[in-house]
Amino acid sequence: MRTNRTRDNSDTNGKSQAVLFLSMARARPGQKSNEPIAIGAQRDLGHGRAHAMNADIVGEFVEMGAAATRWQTRPVVNELLDYLDEHPTIRYVVFPGLHRFSRNHADFVALQRRFEELEVDVVCASGERIVSANEADAFVEHLITAAQSI
Repeated sequence: MRTNRTRDNSDTNGKSQAVLFLSMARARPGQKSNEPIAIGAQRDLGHGRAHAMNADIVGEFVEMGAAATRWQTRPVVNELLDYLDEHPTIRYVVFPGLHRFSRNHADFVALQRRFEELEVDVVCASGERIVSANEADAFVEHLITAAQSI
């Protein structure tokens, strides 16, 4: 866990630092390039999102062929977490969308808690909001309570 991170984390030009996480569950049939077009589009959106947040992209992690299910079994996610642990000046991770962050509640909460421990904010290039782990848990509890009252 980091102890030297501040909420400002801006460099000398006043910009925060961010890394991109680009991901596709599997390559499209007939795709001949090593990097599908969708990754390029995610990269462009991610750079746009970082620019809107006044952040410089200082790294990029590309995941191909891994389902967004259990983050512990996603090698690139683990590389990203290790990188963030070693680079405390990183303030943001830009994911292409919530669907590439996590696809189930338990995994979402565990992964988001890990980012929170690293004091890194996760944002989506798509504009979707990534809630805190506590907000996610509270939402599920609300849904369960509502379902029980039916």
